[in-house]
Amino acid sequence: GGTITSANHQAINNNGTLTISGTAEISSTSTGQATINIGNSGTATISGGTITSANHQAINNNGTLRITGGSIVKNNSSSNQSVIENKGSVIMSDGSISSNASAGAVNNNSGATFEISGGSIIATGNRQAIYNYGGTLTISGDAYLEAKADVENNNQRGTVQNLSSGTIIIAGGKIVSKKANDGIGVYNASGTVTIGANDGTISTTSPIILGEKYGVKNNSTTNFYDGKLGGKAQRFQ
Repeated sequence: GGTITSANHQAINNNGTLTISGTAEISSTSTGQATINIGNSGTATISGGTITSANHQAINNNGTLRITGGSIVKNNSSSNQSVIENKGSVIMSDGSISSNASAGAVNNNSGATFEISGGSIIATGNRQAIYNYGGTLTISGDAYLEAKADVENNNQRGTVQNLSSGTIIIAGGKIVSKKANDGIGVYNASGTVTIGANDGTISTTSPIILGEKYGVKNNSTTNFYDGKLGGKAQRFQ
């Protein structure tokens, strides 16, 4: 429980072991620093509470972050910062990440890993739920990802987007685009996306990827073994 607020700096700078639970409220209105910074040697577990950022990232992770509950929120539609900027390791099994900003809710950078097996990531602005820029992203279980990512200056975006030779494994969960007419569930611009498992058994029910225009748009390498794709123009393009 308890409340920590900051106007000009980080609310928490963690290079040790951090646990956030219960009804804790942690927030910052800083324009240049994340609400919580996790250093290279830092470990954090979020099982409850609410972490909020108005202007910058809610969490800048360079260490190890485990999310088993709670809410992580970005609440400024004019901001161009992510909710979580990940350069380390994130494992998410429950809880929620939400953003209305003009940036991906989660930016998973080169060399970083992000695993989500439960909970939700919802972006109501005009960007991605997860922007995988050269990292490794794994989606499984009953994870739910939703975004209204749109087309801007001929740049297409998906609820989940892969760039810079990133790797995405979609073993389960549900990925939905809510952008009318132009929405893409998964956009593989560069790298490798694997949907399902090459195990000799075919599932037509999981994972689920739905787009208003395309379920999956592929400009690189996509392996499709299992699941359900939906798109009003094409399921796979």
